[in-house]
Amino acid sequence: MDPADYNTIYAGNIRVYKTGDNGASWTKAFTPEIWPWNYPSFGLKGDVTKAEALEVCPYNSNIVMAGYYLGDSLKGGLFYSLDEGVTWDQQLLEATADGEDVDVHDIIFNLEGSDTVAYVGVEYDLVNPTGKSVYRLVKSGSSWVVDQDMDAAHTTSSSTIVVTITDLNFNTSGDTLYACGTDAGMNNPH
Repeated sequence: MDPADYNTIYAGNIRVYKTGDNGASWTKAFTPEIWPWNYPSFGLKGDVTKAEALEVCPYNSNIVMAGYYLGDSLKGGLFYSLDEGVTWDQQLLEATADGEDVDVHDIIFNLEGSDTVAYVGVEYDLVNPTGKSVYRLVKSGSSWVVDQDMDAAHTTSSSTIVVTITDLNFNTSGDTLYACGTDAGMNNPH
């Protein structure tokens, strides 16, 4: 839901839909099924491609992000719009070309000084070691500067934290990010 306009709502399945009239009518705002992304409607084992995370920036409602999860051995990705869902681009976190990247589970925005920052919780792939924990994206003009927020350079243990993050939240003052999920084997909660 757009925090600045409760009549504007986004909803996602494989596609992202938008209403500007409190749900009376809906239009398709985005789908990753088209070129250059070519995501499948269904995975190899019948798993569905889905917009697992969908977030409108509370500090600038022009910014919308959609995080995709693809089942099986396929990978999702992160997509963003800077014009309230009219046009979309992919923000690569690990990959070097548009298309499959990492499975995204959650997105949360924060205002840090004058910077709009998005934190993205992703699934760690144990088979093809990619998608590590939390990514921090700082808006820079019409693009984002990406940093892997739980790598060795950003942890107190100087070790990369390798977990799947399924939920993110901030404390009320916005200075502490909470992340929860499981270890890489999906056995132990973190």
